Amino acid sequence: METKQILDFLRQLRENNSLAWMKAHKDEYETVKRTFEDLVGELVTRLVPIDEELAALQDVSPRDLMFRLNRDTRFSADKTPYMPSFRVHMARGGKAIIPLGYYLNVEPDNIFVGAGMHSASIPGTVQMIRNAIAERGEEFLKVIENKKFAAIYPIQGEKLKNVPREYDAGVPAAEYLKFKSLFIQGFISEADFLDREKFFKKAGELVKLAKPFTRFLNEALAEFRFPDKCVFRRGKR
Repeated sequence: METKQILDFLRQLRENNSLAWMKAHKDEYETVKRTFEDLVGELVTRLVPIDEELAALQDVSPRDLMFRLNRDTRFSADKTPYMPSFRVHMARGGKAIIPLGYYLNVEPDNIFVGAGMHSASIPGTVQMIRNAIAERGEEFLKVIENKKFAAIYPIQGEKLKNVPREYDAGVPAAEYLKFKSLFIQGFISEADFLDREKFFKKAGELVKLAKPFTRFLNEALAEFRFPDKCVFRRGKR
C-alpha cells in the first residue's frame, strides 16, 4: 500500500499541478516523500552487492539523492510549477551528474531505471566519451550489443547526422560518435512497483545490466573536473 500512495499522490499532482493545490496538500506530500525516501534507502542497500561503488551511499541520506519536484519554467512553454515524479541519482558522488550512476524515475505510467549522460551541455564530456568510443570501439560494442542488454536498453540521446570530422568514420563504433548525449532507460511496470520485493528485484536486474555501460562511460570521464560555478556540480535538475 505504501508504494501505491506514492503513485496516487503523483497522479493527483499531475491533475492539479498548481502552487495552491500543493500548499493545501503539504502534509500529504511530506508523508509520501518520506515513504519514497525509505524506499530509496532500502534500494541502495539492495544494490550495493550488484555495484560495489554504491557502498559510498550507505551513509548518505536518501533525501540528498533526490531532485526537487519544482520545475524551472523560465524558458519552457509548460508553466506548470511541478514535475509529477520522484527522481533520484544514485552514484558514488551522490546525485551530482558525474560520476555517472543510476537514475530512478517514478511517476504514473513511467517508472524506469536510467543510466548514461543525459545532458550534452557540460563542457568537455562529449569529447571525452567520443574519444573513448573511438579508441575502444570494440569494447563498447561488446557492452551495448550484448543480447540481454540490447533487448532492454536501446541507446538514446541527441545526435548529429554525421561523424564529427576529427574522428575516423571507419572505426567499429563510428555510429555512436554522432551522439551528443548517450543514455539508456529500462522500464518497470506499475504492478512490479506496487510490490516492494518485485520492485527491488527488477531494479536490481536493470542495474546489473546497466553496470558495464556505466563503467565504460565513467572510465571515459575519469579525468573530468567540473568547471567553476557549474550548475551540475551538485546535481541540480
